[in-house]
Amino acid sequence: LVRIGFQNPWDSWHKPTLSEVWNGLRWTQQGEEPKHKGHTEFEAYRTAIEEARRKESGQASEQEDESKGTLNASQEHLLPSKDAGELKESDLAIHKPDFSQSPDDATSVKATWLGHATVLLQLPSSKANPSSEPIRILFDPIFSHRCSPTQYIGPSRLYPAPCTVADLPKIDAVCISHSHYDHLDYDSIIQLWRANVEGIRFIVPLGNKAWFLGLGLNIDEERVSELDWWDEVWLTQEGRQDEGRKARVICTPAQHGSGRYGFDASRSLWSSWTIEYTHTSQQKPFRAFFGGDTGFQFHSSSPQATRYPTCPAFAEVQKELGSPHLSFLPISVGATFNFVKSYDALGVVPEMDGGLTGANHMTPFDAVRVAKILAGEPGEEDRQPDQSSGQQNGFDIPQQSVVMAIHWGTFVSGMDEIRRSMHDLESACAVQDVLYAR
Repeated sequence: LVRIGFQNPWDSWHKPTLSEVWNGLRWTQQGEEPKHKGHTEFEAYRTAIEEARRKESGQASEQEDESKGTLNASQEHLLPSKDAGELKESDLAIHKPDFSQSPDDATSVKATWLGHATVLLQLPSSKANPSSEPIRILFDPIFSHRCSPTQYIGPSRLYPAPCTVADLPKIDAVCISHSHYDHLDYDSIIQLWRANVEGIRFIVPLGNKAWFLGLGLNIDEERVSELDWWDEVWLTQEGRQDEGRKARVICTPAQHGSGRYGFDASRSLWSSWTIEYTHTSQQKPFRAFFGGDTGFQFHSSSPQATRYPTCPAFAEVQKELGSPHLSFLPISVGATFNFVKSYDALGVVPEMDGGLTGANHMTPFDAVRVAKILAGEPGEEDRQPDQSSGQQNGFDIPQQSVVMAIHWGTFVSGMDEIRRSMHDLESACAVQDVLYAR
């Protein structure tokens, strides 16, 4: 059989019509907050926040709409601060990460966001031998200044990477979600291979292995694992005392796309990743979920719009594998559109309603919805929460699900976009009764 390409298998995947695109565009001056047309599901939480603020100040409601959600008195502490999103550049200073693990946190999972979708996950040793090395998995590494075929032109970082590949500790595995330039970076992969040539493995979705083998680095085929959705591999640390520690890496579904040159669109698979980590075969695992780059639901800007279906992938992951204790979820559209918009001082390039790309890139509002689905909270699906928490045979597991926002604030047009992302996320958490912290 000849593989032609891949496609998203759900009704939730929707390409906007010309009418939907037009209704979702608005021309603005640089830095001006876009005012979206229609009362979309995506914008519902903004209305709920305004309603809660009116009640808090004793003002009368302008309109009642139960479909848009409200906050009760017991939830007032969840409201965004009055100056939510009013960030200064000093509030977003870049800190050089500390990858070390002290004796006090040697049995704790450690995760470090390194900008955009790059995350280093360190899976700990046991209390019996806290000096042993963690198992380290790096997701979607990009340390280059631009996410582009060349470093001379293309989407560039607003902030520099917080570290270089040379600053990283020894990496056991790299997981790639898909082949877009902001998730699969040529220079970063070459540097990672050279710095970890003795043991690093690359774990990729179907159709991406040939890219690694074609880099001219003499990478052994066995060092690149190419997986379909629901395939899995196991990681152990060769040449190190692993004490029975194993990481199960599962290729899980996502709703997105792939391609690097235009003509290769959707020729390789895209995915999320679920990691299960255990010390012994009897112990319940610690689970982490990496969303990579994924959509959840298309939101039309028309007031008479049809409600489009939600992506069932996340409920499937929760049902099949259980709730993750730690998740990394994207909250922003990405890089290229924002790069183009950053050069648009005259407002020639329109702003887009975030719901237009919601089937391909989760909005902050949808990211919170997905977090609740993964946590097993009752809602749109009949799910049961997973109870595997606490201390398990020598290392610590969180009592509650923790979610880290990724895919924002890096390849962006400016501070205005960062402020908007953080404000939207904080507002979405408030309306959906999720604790927000930063």
